[in-house]
Amino acid sequence: MDPKLHNAAMTGDLNFLQSLTENNSNFLCQVTPKKNTVLHIAAEFKQSEFVKVVTHRCPLLYHQVNSHDDTPLHVAVRVGCYDIVHVFISHAETLLQVDVESGQVESHKKKLLRMVNVDKDTALHCATRNGHFQSVKLLIEADPELSNLINNADESPLYLATSKGLTNIAKLILNASPSSPHIGPNGITALHAAVYSKSYNFMEILLEKKPNIIRERDNLGWTSLHYAAYWGYAGLVRQFLNHDSFVAYILDNNGESALHIAAHYGNINAIEEMIKCCPDVCDLTNHKGQTALHLAILGGRENVVKYILKTAGLKGLINEPDKDGNTPLHWGFRATKVRYLLKNYDGIQGERLRINKSKLKQPPILEASLDNADKLDFGKRNALETNLLVAMLVATVPLQQPSQCLVAIKVIELTRDSQILPENQLSRHLSFLTPLHSSFQLCRFIFNCPSLENTSTKFDT
Repeated sequence: MDPKLHNAAMTGDLNFLQSLTENNSNFLCQVTPKKNTVLHIAAEFKQSEFVKVVTHRCPLLYHQVNSHDDTPLHVAVRVGCYDIVHVFISHAETLLQVDVESGQVESHKKKLLRMVNVDKDTALHCATRNGHFQSVKLLIEADPELSNLINNADESPLYLATSKGLTNIAKLILNASPSSPHIGPNGITALHAAVYSKSYNFMEILLEKKPNIIRERDNLGWTSLHYAAYWGYAGLVRQFLNHDSFVAYILDNNGESALHIAAHYGNINAIEEMIKCCPDVCDLTNHKGQTALHLAILGGRENVVKYILKTAGLKGLINEPDKDGNTPLHWGFRATKVRYLLKNYDGIQGERLRINKSKLKQPPILEASLDNADKLDFGKRNALETNLLVAMLVATVPLQQPSQCLVAIKVIELTRDSQILPENQLSRHLSFLTPLHSSFQLCRFIFNCPSLENTSTKFDT
């Protein structure tokens, strides 16, 4: 593009345009390396008077696209220049064309407004994404059906407005076209987006216009209630359940309800709202047969466990096994604080917990021996035996070579870090070394020992 023309478009130099004769129309059609025309440049810099003159001189230049397939209208709405948007729409209305299918004469307006770039963004997508209310209003008034178009990212204009918390634009789109699509990427809806942006007032309008949107799930199977439970928005949970209590029973792809999610992430207020509205929702289990109490224990949520154990309608969950036969107490064995809560709860059925077909490493815990539960930690017992055996082997190695010294030091470090044998006790073992095993045999034992697989120290054996 001629530098003078480029600069005139940037600055809106009308004198430069007046210096050009009517026969210089082709001069105005030059483009930049990105195929931007003078209208693209003038629109970017909001030079509305310059745009009017060029559009009058070159009537068809207004819909020429650049290398990204953006029209000058895309650029104008992106920067939020209402005057230029109005110029382009008004100009398109004056140009007539014959519709091939209907044979009717119509303006270029609809064609211009529905032109898309490489991302399949219309001008309405661009105006909405950048939050330019006046431009959106002008586009919607010119073509209400424009809000029905979806871009490559599966974004509808309504979803875009809601996801950015632009409730004024979202209301404008929804009121102009109540049936407009509300989908977004990965199955997320405008209501999901409203939960994220905490657009409480708009949610009421959205639920009124689209009452069934509350039951729609994203690609994870989560409804808007799942997200409200995840973030602990108790007020939203109440609002959703008052609108449609059935949503509390909808399960995600893992078979988990919103109650499972709230329990796993420790959101008691959300749990209370769900239990208050739907007392039997606690009976729901996921694909593994796990209740909300199982999920609370797996999430290490001591507060939720306390709440469930003291709530009359939830106490029965303590004895519910999953599909592998594990009750909450079996899972609670791995969490000290939760185990303490469970073992001191007197609602556990029977003298002995049911024998399971569990995949857990721990055996079923006897109610009578809960005070000695630590002794049943076989992992700790194995570690104790392994470290004692290593200490005994070290005690039989003659420290005559440097490599043998390094082995002994490494064993001391590993054993000390396990907090099972104090360093002074190992020192006493080392004082009674006898040549019953070679250092090579000891090294081979150490590096083959499962409890020492992660050691990174290398010894010259």
